[in-house]
Amino acid sequence: MRIFGFLIFIAVFAAASFIVRLLWNAILPEVTGCGILTYWQSAGIVLLSRLLFGGFGAFAGHLHRHHHRAKNELHRKMKDRRHIHEAMEGMTREEKREYIRNFFNREMHVDNIPNDKPEQN
Repeated sequence: MRIFGFLIFIAVFAAASFIVRLLWNAILPEVTGCGILTYWQSAGIVLLSRLLFGGFGAFAGHLHRHHHRAKNELHRKMKDRRHIHEAMEGMTREEKREYIRNFFNREMHVDNIPNDKPEQN
């Protein structure tokens, strides 16, 4: 099954390279005066564009999972941010500071957030 997927990838890559070559040679030399492309140059452009603007689809499963996980984490953080604003509505400045300090202690497991109050002996 893995070999079949690799063969499909090669076929799609070859077809994309061929289409890029056809479109480039049909449009750009006449419009911009640039030279024509060989097949291998168009394959290089396809590879470069995929690297710069997006992975390799299903063949980059690891990267996709990482992106999906990061997106979910960002969504959770934005949800927490809305929760903080709703919870702090109507609080005094000191109550807001204490709430935020407790929130970050709880969420980030940090016990050493500095307190702006001077220590009393």
